[in-house]
Amino acid sequence: MGLRVSPSDFTDSFRLLQQEGELFKSCLCSGLSALRHADPGNKGAYYSAFFQLSIGMERMMKLVFILRHMAEHDLATPTSAELVRLGHDLSTIFRALGLNTTDSQVPQSVSAHSQLLDFFTEFAKSTRYHNLDTLAKGRATRDPLVEYNRVFLRIVSDDLDRRLLQHISSQAHALASAMEDSVGVIGHGLDGHLITLPNAFMLGPLHDAGTPLVIWKIYELLAPVRDALELASDQAQATNHRVLSDKAAIPHMNEFQAFLWHDREGVLEQTEWP
Repeated sequence: MGLRVSPSDFTDSFRLLQQEGELFKSCLCSGLSALRHADPGNKGAYYSAFFQLSIGMERMMKLVFILRHMAEHDLATPTSAELVRLGHDLSTIFRALGLNTTDSQVPQSVSAHSQLLDFFTEFAKSTRYHNLDTLAKGRATRDPLVEYNRVFLRIVSDDLDRRLLQHISSQAHALASAMEDSVGVIGHGLDGHLITLPNAFMLGPLHDAGTPLVIWKIYELLAPVRDALELASDQAQATNHRVLSDKAAIPHMNEFQAFLWHDREGVLEQTEWP
């Protein structure tokens, strides 16, 4: 005889939390995949990555807030006003939840993790409108591609093997020297400047080598959110069993973030998520 499940076995909160889990998982996975395949010749993928990752981070952190509230208030959810007060500033939400970036070797204000959090915060709030604002207002605003490029180059400088970097540079300059009389380049890099011929040969391999390192930094940035969500989910489920033992109000939220437990080696080799 098979397992019998009735709609009355679940509360509305179970379904809504489950759907929100699918939402943040889909956003983060789509964003990570888009970022992995992005390069200066495929700028649209950067925008897709930035939108999806910033949305996924916000929704994931707000789930922590909601589940903590349910755990502490007999499954009662926060009010709309309380959720609105939390806002959309990712850095503010991160701090409000008592979370810390994971780089203990340098001050948080200058760590790569903090720079990434600031970048996604500004993209969610304002820089996503850069192209339209600059066209409409006729004044320069912060370009998210330029801002991302600064973070990317910082992580490459910190973490990419020097021998590999030298090899990429040497190969690019050798190819440019051999082909400079027959090949030209028309295009702009992420820094907004015209791409030189050596850069044209260098940028693809550089981003292919450096982007996995950025993605690992994003994993490390999300680690405290992942841990907080797991704990809040467990605590809310304990409250569920105490006050409403005959119904499921809280799904196992960890199933939506299983991909965030991958180790560094696996993440650096990964090209698609989940």
